[in-house]
Amino acid sequence: MTATLCPHGLTRGECLICATLSTSSADSPPASSRRPAAPERRRGGGAGIVVAVVALLLVGWWVAALVSFIFRVVVLAAVSVGSGWIGWRLGVAHGRRTRRD
Repeated sequence: MTATLCPHGLTRGECLICATLSTSSADSPPASSRRPAAPERRRGGGAGIVVAVVALLLVGWWVAALVSFIFRVVVLAAVSVGSGWIGWRLGVAHGRRTRRD
């Protein structure tokens, strides 16, 4: 006498799956799990692209403003240093004092 095997390849007394599901017929296939159908993905209609473009434009604008600010500070510093040097040279050339002994 041969033992009846379940669909999982074990005897009915050893198979915990069949004991849990309590399948009665030996040749019945294991219960198939039915997953719910995946919900349809809706397209955003390009809203994500618009948001990305706006964000990119804002970041670009901020970077341009930062570069412009740094350029203005450098130019002002260069003009002030140059003006100071020119003033010092003119003052030294025209306003030399002689030393009184």
